[in-house]
Amino acid sequence: MTKKGSQENPIVLDAAKILSISNYKPSIPDRSYRILNATLKDGFVNYGYEITEGVGLGDIHNVKGKGIIESDLEEAWAEMNIHLALMDDIFKIGKVKFTNINEIKVHEYALLFQLTGFKISGAFDSESIVLTGTKYIKGLGRQAVEMPKVAMDNLSSYKHYAELKYTIDWVRDEVCLYKEGKYTPVETEDDEEKPDPKQAKIFDNLDDSENEYFKNAKV
Repeated sequence: MTKKGSQENPIVLDAAKILSISNYKPSIPDRSYRILNATLKDGFVNYGYEITEGVGLGDIHNVKGKGIIESDLEEAWAEMNIHLALMDDIFKIGKVKFTNINEIKVHEYALLFQLTGFKISGAFDSESIVLTGTKYIKGLGRQAVEMPKVAMDNLSSYKHYAELKYTIDWVRDEVCLYKEGKYTPVETEDDEEKPDPKQAKIFDNLDDSENEYFKNAKV
């Protein structure tokens, strides 16, 4: 019998179960790269991606984001918090019963967790993920947490792998769009000090005597 998860016996996620999570339907277009990791801090995203076709195949690039994220990425990112809580077993320890993770996404236990980043490894059709974040501990503040690596297919030891795969695809799609310019630019002091290119071009077109005149002219 062919091993489940191989090309001959591919893994098929439960679409009905996945689509019950939210109204979002991942629509990641064919791209020549894939997002491997991302961290979110103060509204900026730093991310890494792998070239999957063409020049530089297999190369990995890490980028420091320069723009403030928009609400779509913020919303998708927040959807991952529940998985930190589930992997922490806080609902199991607290004996909270549920039939769908939508029922507990705003539970007080879920709100203790915040995703700060993720790292993805493995081949395209057999990816695993490591989630990092923080957990609020009453009286002590926030503590950094890192969850064990889990597969995102039906060979996974993580019960909610389908919801996890669905949501991280949403996040990665938004990170791709961020890479492609979907963010609010931030004006820096360096930008304000840069000379006006149009003004520089005017002076470039003047001859030496005219340039000398304008340099010595007083306002």
